[in-house]
Amino acid sequence: MGPNIALPTARLLPRPRTSAAAPRRPRFRTRAALARHVTGIAAAVLLAGASLGSDIPPTAPVETLHRTLIEIMKTAPLKGGTPRAHSLALIVNEVFDIPLLARVALGRHWNGLDPRQRARMVDAVARYTVASYVARFDSYSGEHFETTGTRALKRGRFVVRTLLHPPGGEPVRLDYVVRPAQGGWRIVNVIVNGVSVLALRRAEYDKLMAADGFKALIGRIERQIAEFMGDST
Repeated sequence: MGPNIALPTARLLPRPRTSAAAPRRPRFRTRAALARHVTGIAAAVLLAGASLGSDIPPTAPVETLHRTLIEIMKTAPLKGGTPRAHSLALIVNEVFDIPLLARVALGRHWNGLDPRQRARMVDAVARYTVASYVARFDSYSGEHFETTGTRALKRGRFVVRTLLHPPGGEPVRLDYVVRPAQGGWRIVNVIVNGVSVLALRRAEYDKLMAADGFKALIGRIERQIAEFMGDST
């Protein structure tokens, strides 16, 4: 994926490979039927996480995201990004702290935005996050995620260490920073092979805002979203 607020990027994370031995996916008569099916998968994963009660571990949002990605890749066809986007939107808004990501990514420029602009930025970050996952995880060929441990940080935060194991390739290290939130934990950054995606995005946004302003930044994000979705439709 391209550098993203809270996601692996196109240059950092390789696209999963398609395998001739990949399992057959169920057929659906309409795109609407597919959308309902994969949305049901996402809802079931969220309900399973909610049943954990008050003892939810910091790994929970990361593993919820990973389980959903695998299930959607197994179910959804290679083409047809919209059904996957509907399902992933449900998960992304549950496991990521999107408003915080938008604010941190804009840094010093956030205070200069009016409420309407802030709301538009949060919405754009949410849709970008979804679209980047849709583009990167578009088919299943045997890849799997592995949670390898956690490390405590300041202010109650944790790093959740994971690996993405692609078939026939080197593992990709994905470290998620999570913070306490009402009812559990939320992801506030992803570090891909040691590179902070949030830091990359903040540097890009700062440069664009300083040079061309908010309208240009939103236009850039919208074009990136369209490109991601175009890769998978």
